[in-house]
Amino acid sequence: MSGSLTASQVLEFKGEIRALLEQLRQEVLQELADAGHERSLELIDGPGDQADEAVAETVAQLNIAHLARHVEEIRSCRHALYLIETGDFGFCENCGEDIELNRLRANPVATLCVSCQARKERS
Repeated sequence: MSGSLTASQVLEFKGEIRALLEQLRQEVLQELADAGHERSLELIDGPGDQADEAVAETVAQLNIAHLARHVEEIRSCRHALYLIETGDFGFCENCGEDIELNRLRANPVATLCVSCQARKERS
C-alpha cells in the first residue's frame, strides 16, 4: 500500500474504480446494442448514395474509436485493481514515488505522478 494512503482511502479508491469499471461495461454494452440497431436500420432503408455511405462509414469509425477508448479505460481500471491487490497502488510506475492524493482523487487509475506524467506528455 502507498505510504501516504490509509487502508480506508485505498478501499474507497477500490470502490470508485469498481463503480467506474461497471459504468464503462454498461456503456460498452449499450453502444454495441445501439450500433447493432443502427446497422439494422441501414439494412432496412436499403442502399443509399455515396454521401450516405460516407456518412455511415464515418459514424462507424467514430463508434469504433469510442469503443476503443472505453476498452482502454477498462484496462486501466483492471490494472488499478491489480495494483491495489498487490499493494502497489498509489506509487508512480516510473519513479516509484507516491502519487499525490489529489491526483488520485481526480483520476483513481493514474499510474504516474504529476512530474512523470508531464515528462511523458512532453516526449
